[in-house]
Amino acid sequence: MNNWEYMVENWTIPIDTTNREEFETELNEYGKDGWELVTIIPKLGVIDELQVVSQLIFKRKIEVEL
Repeated sequence: MNNWEYMVENWTIPIDTTNREEFETELNEYGKDGWELVTIIPKLGVIDELQVVSQLIFKRKIEVEL
């Protein structure tokens, strides 16, 4: 059985064709650390006085000692 840890990142840069290269670069950085993008929750509004365009949900496998 796989065990996972999850991370939620607030993304303030719009995800569109204008910012595609920056978005792909950021995703590749997460991937290098073992994180896999699970889903994107778009257009959340304001969190902690910061306008949040989307939330990105990542997961990565964790090792569990038996």
